[in-house]
Amino acid sequence: MRWLDATYDVPRQGSGGFPFAGDARRRGLWGRLQQLLGATRGWPDLFIAARGATGEPGLFIEFKSESGSVTPEQKAMGERLKAQGFHYFVVRDLETFQGLVDMYFTPL
Repeated sequence: MRWLDATYDVPRQGSGGFPFAGDARRRGLWGRLQQLLGATRGWPDLFIAARGATGEPGLFIEFKSESGSVTPEQKAMGERLKAQGFHYFVVRDLETFQGLVDMYFTPL
């Protein structure tokens, strides 16, 4: 996977299919295992792997509390994902999340 990262600027889920690599410090042994397997820092909390109503290839969501901040790695990953045509959003409450998903799947 390091070769892929060094050769092509494409986002990836991380080695072994672990989607939640960004917060490894708080995940104890599981987080350490993710790091050892090459998990990508900044990877969003949720990926909806389905085309949106207007053909978007997928929806990535980073969940944060009202006072939570996006790390530099998360911001950079969000920019990489958007550059590849994906939707990326930071969501801070349930209503926003539900509205976002509804909009994603509702035709215009």
